This record gives sequence, structure tokens and C-alpha cells, in this order.
Amino acid sequence: KFFYLDSHHDKICSLAMNKETFLSASKDTTCKVWSKCGEVQHTLGDHTSSVTGAFVLGNRICTTSYDCKLRMWDTKTGKLEFSQYLFSPITCAVIFDKTVLIGTDGG
Repeated sequence: KFFYLDSHHDKICSLAMNKETFLSASKDTTCKVWSKCGEVQHTLGDHTSSVTGAFVLGNRICTTSYDCKLRMWDTKTGKLEFSQYLFSPITCAVIFDKTVLIGTDGG
């Protein structure tokens, strides 16, 4: 399958997927949660700057942003469950074995 992600209002910075959904993180300050059919299920929009990463972590979605925040959302409802301010803009992140590794603008 091939999907054209046309729901964002700015550049897409990161993509991630699992067996059930896929995620797109954008400079428009949102992360979109998409179904396998290519329909938007949730818009995660509580960041105030570009969303630089998005990952599925168990039954949660983790988003990182240039607003210095890591946020955790409920996968099914799209509700914000946790937010952590990290004192430096988050430029990249990766998940490995239930651990989130973060790179920041501060080094």
C-alpha cells in the first residue's frame, strides 16, 4: 500500500509505525495517528513547536518536540497522559527495547 499524507499544514519531520497504526510528526506542531487504511484517528496537538519524533511504546505514543517536551499519549483515546520538560529543544529521538534515547539542540 502507498499513502499520501495530506492532513498536515507543514513539513513532516518523522514517521513511525506498528502493526495497527502509523504516526506522522510535523513542523505544524502536531502528530497524526493514522489507521492502516490511511484515515486520521487522532491529532495530538499539545506541542508549541515542531514535533521532531513520534513512536509507539506499548499502549502509548511518545512524541518529542523542539518545544523541549517529551509527551506520552494514550494510543486508543489520544489523550495526553504525561509531559516532561527537558530544558533543551529535542532534535531527534529513537526507541530501543522500551528505552527512549533523545538528542537535543544543547548537545
